[in-house]
Amino acid sequence: MPATSLMPRMDPASGTERHDAMRAPSCPATGVTATNRAASALTSLLAETHFPRMRKLLVLCAAVAGVGCSDFFEDPPDGGGNPDLNARLEGNVTVFQGAGQSARAANPAAIALAKKVLSTKHALAPAAVRTAELAKKPEPRRLGPIQVGALRGVGLPSTIRPGEVIVRFDAALDDKAAVSALQLDGFRVRHGGFASPYLHLALVTRADGTALTEAETVALTDTFGKKKGVRFAELNRMRHALAVPNDSLYPAMWHLPPINLPAAWDIEKGNTTQVTVAVVDTGIVSHPDLNARVINGYDMVSDTANAGDGNGRDADPTDVGGDLPQNQSSWHGTHCAGTIGANTDNGSGVAGVNWNARILPVRVLGKQGGSDFDIIAGVNWAAGLTVPGVPTNATPASVINMSLGGPGEATQAAQDVLDQVTARNVIVVVAAGNDDVEAATFNPCNQQNVICVGATRLNGKRASYSNYGNRIDLMAPGGEVSEDLNGDGYADGVLSTLKGDDGQPSYAFENGTSMAAPHIAGVVSLMKARNPNLTFTQARQFLVETASTASRCSEGCGAGLVNVQAALLRVTGAAQPTGPAKLSVNTSGLFFTPASTQQEVSISNVGGAALNVTLTPGGAEASRVTVMGGNTRNLGPGETASVSVSANLQGLDAASTASAVLNVTSNGGSGTVAVKLRNANAGGADVAVAAIYEDSNGEWQVHEAIAAKASNGFSFSLPVAPGKYFLFGVQDANNNGDYDDGEPVGFYPNNDNPKELTLERNGVLRGMNFAVSPPGNVTGDESSFIGTSCTEDNGCGGNGAYCVETFPGGYCAALCDTTPCPIGATCIAGQTASVCLAACSGPRAGRSSCRSGYVCEDDGSGGGVCIPGCTTNADCSPQSCNTGTGYCE
Repeated sequence: MPATSLMPRMDPASGTERHDAMRAPSCPATGVTATNRAASALTSLLAETHFPRMRKLLVLCAAVAGVGCSDFFEDPPDGGGNPDLNARLEGNVTVFQGAGQSARAANPAAIALAKKVLSTKHALAPAAVRTAELAKKPEPRRLGPIQVGALRGVGLPSTIRPGEVIVRFDAALDDKAAVSALQLDGFRVRHGGFASPYLHLALVTRADGTALTEAETVALTDTFGKKKGVRFAELNRMRHALAVPNDSLYPAMWHLPPINLPAAWDIEKGNTTQVTVAVVDTGIVSHPDLNARVINGYDMVSDTANAGDGNGRDADPTDVGGDLPQNQSSWHGTHCAGTIGANTDNGSGVAGVNWNARILPVRVLGKQGGSDFDIIAGVNWAAGLTVPGVPTNATPASVINMSLGGPGEATQAAQDVLDQVTARNVIVVVAAGNDDVEAATFNPCNQQNVICVGATRLNGKRASYSNYGNRIDLMAPGGEVSEDLNGDGYADGVLSTLKGDDGQPSYAFENGTSMAAPHIAGVVSLMKARNPNLTFTQARQFLVETASTASRCSEGCGAGLVNVQAALLRVTGAAQPTGPAKLSVNTSGLFFTPASTQQEVSISNVGGAALNVTLTPGGAEASRVTVMGGNTRNLGPGETASVSVSANLQGLDAASTASAVLNVTSNGGSGTVAVKLRNANAGGADVAVAAIYEDSNGEWQVHEAIAAKASNGFSFSLPVAPGKYFLFGVQDANNNGDYDDGEPVGFYPNNDNPKELTLERNGVLRGMNFAVSPPGNVTGDESSFIGTSCTEDNGCGGNGAYCVETFPGGYCAALCDTTPCPIGATCIAGQTASVCLAACSGPRAGRSSCRSGYVCEDDGSGGGVCIPGCTTNADCSPQSCNTGTGYCE
């Protein structure tokens, strides 16, 4: 079964060194005192807010408080006159544009590499000097004769393992019988292991013990397939990874509300029946947000060198890392596992789709990837089927997630196992692939009896990297880490569990169909929790028939974006939600730039009566914001609508960020969407793009470098000599000639899965598009003082935060007109100012994560913000105060 490459944790940048956890940039002090900073503006905010009592309770004060580009790279169209530079890499770089720093996983090697690229003097000099310098540089690895076809799209062919053949016999044979049946004159056949009683791995050399070539292995496979008693024989190829609870990082998990997960949790959290979900991947590492969910798994990596743990198959599925260049690690399986079933509602970390799932780790991807044979064996074992020589799985999975794959046709060996697994009522979910190509060319998405999942970005549209086509069943959030469409200052990636580069548990924003598939695996596990007898056919049907059509696309996005609430209702036999109308808004923020002047807001009716919605721009720049197609929408029970919102940025100061608000009101609740407008695209500085390679000591060396100029949309055409390279970019944002913390870096195609590119003489690889973005991990204990008690501004941790002394016990807050709120806080927008308030869970549920004396007021997106509980009817006029709950009613 194919797997492409570390399906992104697509940070698009992870070959980077870890920095301190990302925090919202601090607001420079202006010298204005707290008492006169913004009282009138915030009084106006509270007068406009849709939270019933805030205008009577908050009197807030806050401080509110162009990089030039260097022409250090020339772009000679002919390789600078050097005949050796007769090949070329062409593409575009996307520079992360956010309201603040991005937070995502970092690969330590990238920081040192960024420094090396920026200090490469030959890259800074004119072409003639650069040509002379070439003779002094270490030579890149050269290619021998090329026997494979041209590279397709941005994907690379899966690697054949010479001398290895997967053989499926008609009968169940032991190892000796299998070897005997495959004997051939001139060859030596050994038994390589079992994937099932019928599927065997044959290890073949010439009779003198020398290794076979790829071509000889292909011919031998055909010969084995014609032998008596053999049903089929196939090559063994290497595959790679496709890199509202009270959890503290839940407010940053933008990817859960758009699929109506908060409403779905009202139906099923995973507690009705505990479901086991297998994560067939790189294994997992110890993590406090996972350990209580993880059960005993298995390591199916049979090749000792690939396993990296000193042995082959064993009962320890720990991810040992080292699966990226420079011995860096993706921790890919750990990230996928967190999305499916991280410890949830425990007051810390992230939330999993299923609050009570058992996670069964099955390691099939090692330091070099994973072979088809090991992947097939892993799926077989995960489902409780027999793998000779391996103990029987005592806790078979009901759902299997496979965020892996690669280019190639469907295989009989994989289908043989998938059919058996499906017959056991086990549902397999796979990633569609990250090469922006037709998914029918990607395995295992092109196998039968799998649910194939594409990826969407924050606005519900197909992510730039996601494969597409008729083979896609539906979509789920995969993210786009080059974007910050909600203006929260963090990359729009999927936030989940990871191991930090310091060896400590952390969290990271990643993107990829690898991140989308675990959402669906988690959803299927919720469906199985409600109905353990749910079949593959039923699960696929319910998911497809209830998906949001707004996320369909002309190139093929399946049924659209998953709607978890609707799918669960189908499992329970209900046609639609019950109860009164209830509004759900998919985002709390929109961020407009010249590159993104139109965005989508998804509104849903998660209740059982008709919902009438009005969307009204407000705030100082309200006239710049337009709701396309009119300001009203009418939704029936369970319906979702995508609303296009555009912004006019002409005339705005390019050096600052302006604010507006989109007020969403209805007969089923209300919400606010903070709107930020910036009349400038990211990154005035050019991006240095370099072709790099590893030398014989395993160190990065720069072969050639060039500027992707901001003035030319960050496009590049890089001349190189024939050879094998990785593509890397770094933006020297302050033009000081050195790498500084937080400056954007990135590998092609993404940071957690750099791909080695092969260039022949006079060859050109086009479409080498990738992103650069600030690196960093989220530790889970980011110190957000928002909402904590205080007596003065100094007690709020700085960074522009101040104390609202009129709140009971004091309340730390901050303005968020130009600076994003830290994780754990939500930006509430008003007519003249926007304020960070503590985010919370459990709105109106009689329980929340707010401190004593405060209640969680629903913000319309499945979460809420902490405000003081009411004590008298005067706090709630014209409503009444329920002194037992602290809510106005």
